[in-house]
Amino acid sequence: MAEAAAARRRPRVFYGWWIVLCSWVGDFFSLGISFYSFSLFIKPMSEELGWSRGALSFALTLRSLLNIALGPVVGRILDRWGPRFLMAGGALAAGTALLLLSQVHGILSFYLIFGLLWSLGFGTMSGLVTTTVVSKWFARRRGRAVAIAATGISIGGITLTQLTAFLLAHYHWRTAWIVLGLLLMVVIVPLALLIMRRQPEDMGLRPDGDQSAAERQASPSRAVSGPGSSARRGRWRWRLPTRPKQEERDWTLREAVRTPTAWLLVVASNLSGLSISTLTLHQVPLLQDRGLSVATAATVVTFFAVGSLTAKIVWGLAAELVPLRYLATLNFLGAAAAMGLLFNVHSATAAFAYGAIAGVTMGAMPVVQNLLWPEYFGRAALGTIRGAFAPIGALSSGFGPYLGGALFDVTGSYSIALIIMIGATSTAAVLMFLARPPRVPKPVATASPATAPTPRA
Repeated sequence: MAEAAAARRRPRVFYGWWIVLCSWVGDFFSLGISFYSFSLFIKPMSEELGWSRGALSFALTLRSLLNIALGPVVGRILDRWGPRFLMAGGALAAGTALLLLSQVHGILSFYLIFGLLWSLGFGTMSGLVTTTVVSKWFARRRGRAVAIAATGISIGGITLTQLTAFLLAHYHWRTAWIVLGLLLMVVIVPLALLIMRRQPEDMGLRPDGDQSAAERQASPSRAVSGPGSSARRGRWRWRLPTRPKQEERDWTLREAVRTPTAWLLVVASNLSGLSISTLTLHQVPLLQDRGLSVATAATVVTFFAVGSLTAKIVWGLAAELVPLRYLATLNFLGAAAAMGLLFNVHSATAAFAYGAIAGVTMGAMPVVQNLLWPEYFGRAALGTIRGAFAPIGALSSGFGPYLGGALFDVTGSYSIALIIMIGATSTAAVLMFLARPPRVPKPVATASPATAPTPRA
């Protein structure tokens, strides 16, 4: 009777979708500001304060250095206590950092505020936090769940880029930082405290909202038994086919680090991260150097974000049908081709074409790469595993933007930086193709007394 009552109380909307919503909001603000809006501040801040682009970009290197220390700690906190207070505290730190940026005058204070305080908030309210938690709540529908959550990045790029461009055109860049900081705190802090939870088992649920065996026996009419179950209720419902999946195995960190697959994923993600972080930060000043206005460059970023939005949904659904390493390989090759288009962008039409193509390819990277880790290594220690490898990835994503800015300061163009990015992304495609699912380690056989070797005298 208790099981039947529990089945009747089961909500119609699986709680995991509320986790997806909150993760969407976290990515909307944190990545929308850090990867899209920030690029619009480079020119006005560097011109008014007299800073070079390399000096401004170095703040992202500091962010990555902080993430080296944060990654393992955040991953273990996620596995043990969950994201609730982690994300709320991160939003407070990040919002405070943006408010303080409105008062910055020296490069050292800029490094302390954006490179450290903002990075502390960024690392605890998005990225590793949101993708790991969503992956813990879903298994069969993980592709679409991660994809939907990741659309927050793209919609944040569309919305916040236009908002930032409007604020910069009609007000001062200091005012723009204040508006962004207040919005971030007012929205994310209450949502994180009210919604975010560690994993479905903590609430008596199962991944994807599936019923347990006891619930299916207690309430057979509500059991999920495939496409035919809806027909028995007098309705026919179309379901997206999914590729067959083996039963998910949970790896430990010790087991994962011993697999070649994990290191292939790390190196490939590093190379692609170097390219994407460099391009997203410097694409607006690059387009402005080609003679495009701030408004046109912001529109190109919007094209990029719209293409990225579409790509996340399409590639996320494709991930439930096609082996992930094939999708990742195609994704990286397309991204390298999109970067090559920037060599011939000298008009608004060409810039819009680049934005759309780059969005469709590069925009899917957060989805495909974040799906590979739970697919290969399971859910139980996912935060710990990803957190342990996060410091390595932080180096490349932080070094790339500084390298792009420094090369521009020396050469006066982004040509060399583009060549490096294309080579890095192409190499990542090859490595990703080689990253086969890891083999389950064989148990160590212990010799029985009858078969044990006789010790020598």
